[in-house]
Amino acid sequence: MSINGIFLVDGFNCVYPYSQIEYGFDKCTWEAMVEECNGLYPVDSLRESTENSITKLSKAIKKDIQQSKAIVNEIAEEEDSIKESLHNVLSLYSPEASKKLDQHENTFSLSAVYPMVLPFLRESHLTTTNGTDGKTMKKESENASKKGCHFSDLSVNFDYGAMPKQALAIVEIKPPHKVRNGSLPDLVKLAYQMKDSIDKMIDDKMDDKDITVLGILVEGFRCTLFVMNLRYQGLYRLAPLSIFFIPRERHDFCVLASSYEALSTMQVSEFSRLRKRKGHIILRARSGNQKKCILRGENAFWGKIHFGCVRGAISKSHYGSQNAF
Repeated sequence: MSINGIFLVDGFNCVYPYSQIEYGFDKCTWEAMVEECNGLYPVDSLRESTENSITKLSKAIKKDIQQSKAIVNEIAEEEDSIKESLHNVLSLYSPEASKKLDQHENTFSLSAVYPMVLPFLRESHLTTTNGTDGKTMKKESENASKKGCHFSDLSVNFDYGAMPKQALAIVEIKPPHKVRNGSLPDLVKLAYQMKDSIDKMIDDKMDDKDITVLGILVEGFRCTLFVMNLRYQGLYRLAPLSIFFIPRERHDFCVLASSYEALSTMQVSEFSRLRKRKGHIILRARSGNQKKCILRGENAFWGKIHFGCVRGAISKSHYGSQNAF
């Protein structure tokens, strides 16, 4: 992958094979690189009460569905995405539900991935969510024949007024039976899509030194949350933030706590208020940390689009007097 300037920087959350060995870095240098990425993009921790409720749920679901629903309802209202996801999961993992193990990609996505993930990817007036009809465009090149697109299984895109659309989070899904049969993993495909998304932001003059794109690689029931940045010219860093799992069945709910830590990290903030003040437009995010989005100036549009730790600054100076508002 380093042929195209994409470097997989993995440490404890290593992706096969361990990249330090592949690249030939000495241990101290590699550990410093991993530590820098971990410091830039920390994974959120669940509230203690929420984690305790999920632990109780993982025990109750083995015996009583109704008791399990009552436990989910005890979770704080502020954790509405987790509550919605858990209610979805409970209905899909009832004793009458179909087994997830041998399902094909579309069915597996609908019955296992989307119900768990989509509550964390709610649309807002700045973002849209696309399924397999969504595509990640490559940047335009001098050679028009090189222009093309990748189709992702799930994506979240910046979509506002006359501004060019940009991919902020990309999900690639491979069902369990394809993983068992030795089908090639989608890691390279996902990495190229994330790189293309960053390249398009730059080509559209909507880039920033801290610009990032998120990706989730679903390989059967194993999922990896990635972040990619362009910290140095021509060097795209792909770092795994967390490895988590989708439950195989209702006796496997013990995996949910780490899953919701990862999904909460990539969650889209809900923007609730838009107002002008002293030539600035401020969007206040309705989220646990009350993150802000600031759109500045007449010739520049700076929007901090948050996916947990991820932010993209969007410049509008290239568009002159277009009325994006």
